[in-house]
Amino acid sequence: MAGILRPRSLTFLILLPLLLCGFVLLALQFRDEETSYSCFPIPQSVKIDGNLVEWYGQPAIELSSTGNLVGGDWDGAIDLSAKVWLAWDERFLYIACDVMDDHFQPQANGSRLWEGDSLWFKYLPSLSEQETVMKGCRELTLIFAATQNGPAVKKLLNYGRGYYKAECQGINLKVLPKKSGMGALYECALPWGQLLHQPPYPPRALNINLSVQDSDPGKELKSMEWVPSRGINMYNPLWRMVSLLPREEPLSPPPPSLLSSEADFSTVVHLVSLNVSVTDKNNRYIPDLGPEDFTVLEDGKPQKIYNFSRRDKPITIALVIDSSGSMSNDIEAVQESAINFVNAAVRLEDQVMVVEFDEGVHFLVDYTNNLQDVIDAINKVRADRGTALYDAVYSTMERLRLLPERKAVVLLSDGVDTKYFGGGPASTHTYLDVLDMAQRNDITIYSIGLRRREPLAEMVLRKWAKETGGRYYLLYDIQGLKNVYARIGEDLRSQYVICYTPTNKNWNGQWREVTVLTKRADLKAVTKKGYYAPVK
Repeated sequence: MAGILRPRSLTFLILLPLLLCGFVLLALQFRDEETSYSCFPIPQSVKIDGNLVEWYGQPAIELSSTGNLVGGDWDGAIDLSAKVWLAWDERFLYIACDVMDDHFQPQANGSRLWEGDSLWFKYLPSLSEQETVMKGCRELTLIFAATQNGPAVKKLLNYGRGYYKAECQGINLKVLPKKSGMGALYECALPWGQLLHQPPYPPRALNINLSVQDSDPGKELKSMEWVPSRGINMYNPLWRMVSLLPREEPLSPPPPSLLSSEADFSTVVHLVSLNVSVTDKNNRYIPDLGPEDFTVLEDGKPQKIYNFSRRDKPITIALVIDSSGSMSNDIEAVQESAINFVNAAVRLEDQVMVVEFDEGVHFLVDYTNNLQDVIDAINKVRADRGTALYDAVYSTMERLRLLPERKAVVLLSDGVDTKYFGGGPASTHTYLDVLDMAQRNDITIYSIGLRRREPLAEMVLRKWAKETGGRYYLLYDIQGLKNVYARIGEDLRSQYVICYTPTNKNWNGQWREVTVLTKRADLKAVTKKGYYAPVK
């Protein structure tokens, strides 16, 4: 009959939606192959030691947005984020990862790495490999973690019926938890044979996925994935094709302070960049000078100015606020002054982060250009207990150091680094650790000391500001804080940028003293006191 479907047609109509769904899922699974990630040979200077200095100038995979999130609630990049680097040679695939995690915890032992803070590498064999050398294995997973007994790795194979443990051999792994307790550094050399990929090594391309996992106490497990499953099936991840390419052209050199020991210095032009503010005898900023008005000295020798700018460049500002118990009577005035500073000094292209510290360090908002989020964070500051001053500034700069734009810490504190009960330092870092971090990463510190007559605290705050090109302010009346914040904002907006190429080409990693002078006797120039030369 004309109006009745035949069995064969009915079967086709039933199967058609299933076939379409299958094609859609297959397309989703490999949707990123058209834009494969380029992986280049390993730089000769890299050593598997957990020190990622050789990697920081190379292109990185960023895992730092809601588009990468799988699982529980996420409180921003400080809660969980990562940069991952890949490289290769004839024997190994190299993986390096810098993880930011506000509650990173090494695991008790290596028995159940998949339940704690960890780095995951997943490899999808080709169909021909699954049928031959992989013997039916559909997916290989490696889990790297820090444990109380040192670095550990687990290898899991998925045959379609769940995961099975497998033996690991020849993997060189270093995992170093950060001193601040806010993340870890991973570095690994993975033998090609551990991927069960038949020779010749290396292959031309791989289908992989990368993720970092966060297991905070009392919270749902979450992860940042390179190609997240987006709810389809978190145990059947999507994949990104990685193409292993020869290095036809040298990569861009890393930041000056991070140049590796094997860099080709015959092709590198090393520029020193100085942020310089100039005031007259009445402490007024002078905005109309040109390059001819400045003299730059490095270790006492004149340098030729390569570039000069008065442009107000974007800046990331970290507001670091002492919330120890001794600040309890001043918190409202501090909050009001800080909010005025943000409203007056911060531009649309700038970013701000807010950090409070007592005996612990609390990141209230990650760097953002949403001023309402910043104001809400400032209003959350509450006074309590001791003063982990050094840890607070160090941890803040650890978050800032990889940012390319101008970076400044605006610090407010009223005392020395000390515990609330029993005395003694509350920080694991020293004031020299903080200074070294600032100098090696070109971070300016503006420090405000509040009225307590503490010679040590005053010396520390003054030293940090003077050495990094910032300014130190000592207040005896909290009502003057608004004016101090306003002055700092004016300084940030009145800086010249002076760049020069050093005449001293001896790249030995040593400290070099820098002095900037103006040709007018009535003016004073302020900038950082020097920098560490790169290492050849």
